Amino acid sequence: GKYYTECLIKSFDKMYGLDYTINRFFNVYGVNMDCSGVYTEVIFNWLNSIKNGENVITVHGDPDNKTLDLVYVSDVVEAIIASTFNSNKNVFNVSTQSGVTLSQLIETIENVTNSSLVKNIVPETRKDLELKRVGDTTKLTQLGWKCKVDLEAGITKTWNWLNAWLNNLKYPIIKPIIDDKEIKSVISVLKSGWITQGPKVEEFESRFANLVGSKYAVAVSSCTAALHLSLKAIGVTK
Repeated sequence: GKYYTECLIKSFDKMYGLDYTINRFFNVYGVNMDCSGVYTEVIFNWLNSIKNGENVITVHGDPDNKTLDLVYVSDVVEAIIASTFNSNKNVFNVSTQSGVTLSQLIETIENVTNSSLVKNIVPETRKDLELKRVGDTTKLTQLGWKCKVDLEAGITKTWNWLNAWLNNLKYPIIKPIIDDKEIKSVISVLKSGWITQGPKVEEFESRFANLVGSKYAVAVSSCTAALHLSLKAIGVTK
């Protein structure tokens, strides 16, 4: 499905001259992670078991033959920034370039949480998860990007976040960061009578276009509106 989408994007480029940057994310994990994903749920489930005082964890398949390429979320964000503002019409692997077996992951979790786990190994029902290849990040490293968070540091950050979250501390998954300057700007816009358009929007469009090196930029109200406008711009009407 993902490669099919890549092919569609490249086909649009050949037909309409579409500018694009494609990032292939490997096994992303970390603070505020999706707790139900196929690849990341093992980390959450095992850490959650330890938090609940349980030392028996379920492992699907041979833990020595299942390899994941676990890349921490902050490294992924930096990869997106590097690839977006420094390249065009290219495909990047966002990876650590070092596969980690489930056995190695379990050992790291034990070290971080100071625990001893018992593996309950059950058959793997999905054969496509038996072995995961690591990605070649040469194109990204040429842009100055590199992974900064190793597995132990990443698991430590994730463990600290999970503890705070499960303890119902004031550690919201999503929290707006609004300072006094932004509050004053909002009040100024409301008083001006312009809500969806106006001089502030025009200023933002101009400054954003300058930032990304584009002749024009258009601010829209949603991702759907952005997609619709993009398709119209390249002549897709049906």
